[in-house]
Amino acid sequence: RYSPQAADFEPDDGTDLSDDSVKPYDWEGLDNMIDCCGSSAPGVCRECGKTPTIAAHIVPKAFARTIRGDNPHNIHVKVSENITRPTTQLGAYDSNILCASCDGRLGLYDEYAIQFIRNYANIVQNVGDNFFISDDVNCELFSKFILSLLWRASISNHRDFSHIKIGKYEKEIQDILFDRTPLCDLEAFDLMLMRFKSEKLDVEGMYSVPERGRFEGLNMWGFIIGGFRIMAKLDNKRLPKLFRPLSINKSLVMRGFIGKFEDSIEFRHIVNFSRSPIIRSRNM
Repeated sequence: RYSPQAADFEPDDGTDLSDDSVKPYDWEGLDNMIDCCGSSAPGVCRECGKTPTIAAHIVPKAFARTIRGDNPHNIHVKVSENITRPTTQLGAYDSNILCASCDGRLGLYDEYAIQFIRNYANIVQNVGDNFFISDDVNCELFSKFILSLLWRASISNHRDFSHIKIGKYEKEIQDILFDRTPLCDLEAFDLMLMRFKSEKLDVEGMYSVPERGRFEGLNMWGFIIGGFRIMAKLDNKRLPKLFRPLSINKSLVMRGFIGKFEDSIEFRHIVNFSRSPIIRSRNM
């Protein structure tokens, strides 16, 4: 029987993976830690081609507020060896990607995900110590929410997301998000979730930008949001048979892992960040 570990997701080491070549993240030092929230110049909507565009949040503003709660900051964790800033206010935005109407259509997925995060404890049952299950979740809407984050990040030129390029899947995902093709047409996509638990940390108050990595030898985008590790496979190779029941976009029932945050890659990088010369010099 498989027992999940929070560290199973492996960040990309910068080498080319099988589907698409991706530009590695380029960290240029402390100057890159102090950036603006987003571009202010309006552009042309990437969906409908109309103007003007608006300040569209990659991680929606309302979602970031929900995660933050009463804390003054969200905790922004980056899953790589590069050191980045530890906090951000309400998430990055880009003023060049979407008009108000098209951004509003994606907002329907955002709103559903917000409600799911808020009501998680009431609609999900734990199965032992390692798994959870719920038949009271719209798996398709939640899956589209995750795809919308990846798509918005991929089409954005914002510094925080410049390393995120989903290549040939960008147009396919766009057609799904705007209801031109069904979700099931994206056979390369599998979405799996891990719910973090911690006795000492508020895991719901953390999020990270997507990072490309590997899981069971397959190309994945991994990130944290709302107390979950998201594992979004974009790879034409199938999941191993053992994990296929956990693909929520291909099921009417949400099933996922439960893992200790302290065993995760993200926790290790928080510890490394806290020991970095930059943090130590700020606290002196």
